[in-house]
Amino acid sequence: MSKGYRIALLLLFLLLLAFLIFYAIVALDLFGQKKNKAILNAPANATLSAPTVSFIDPKRGNPRGTVMLVEFGDYLCGYCKEMEGALNAALRAHPNLRLVWKDLPNKTLHPESLTGALAARCALRQGKFWEYHDALFEQADTLAATSYPQIADKLGLNVGKFTACLTNKEESAIIERNIEEATALGVDGTPYFFLQGLRISGSVSPEEFAALLNQVDPV
Repeated sequence: MSKGYRIALLLLFLLLLAFLIFYAIVALDLFGQKKNKAILNAPANATLSAPTVSFIDPKRGNPRGTVMLVEFGDYLCGYCKEMEGALNAALRAHPNLRLVWKDLPNKTLHPESLTGALAARCALRQGKFWEYHDALFEQADTLAATSYPQIADKLGLNVGKFTACLTNKEESAIIERNIEEATALGVDGTPYFFLQGLRISGSVSPEEFAALLNQVDPV
């Protein structure tokens, strides 16, 4: 085999390798960034097509709004935190929007996520769910066991009742029910949204999110 032929084979191999690396980064996203996707149909493994909403689910926005947005979220999920700005903007722009929160803590990836979910539910008992919800996202990078009563105290909650609720895990059954529902719906991660029959999996840009909302609730 001539030297020139070996060089040509090497160049061909390098070009093929470069193409495969490019494909992996762009198409397969092997570097761990979660793909944004909006889908209409439930996945094959889903046994439920839509989430159920009841009085136990915290709601924000218009309590009688006919446009309902259901979020399955995790307080330690970076993508969920990124979506907070887009959600707040959506609530301001769409007076007919009702946002519903459902807990989906990933206890394997985020050990504090379950405690955070329990703490917010304990705050709900004293009428301060959304204030606690917002504080958890603000302090997500520094959450520890001492954080929860401190947040409760700052929000003016009865810290004794709050601590008893959290220590005894009195809201755990509701959170487990949310997790079971997410599994039945085929939810594949957080954040995951249900918007008038549309499923939105992953963090989307504020512009993309606004466009999806405008499809179902033109402003």
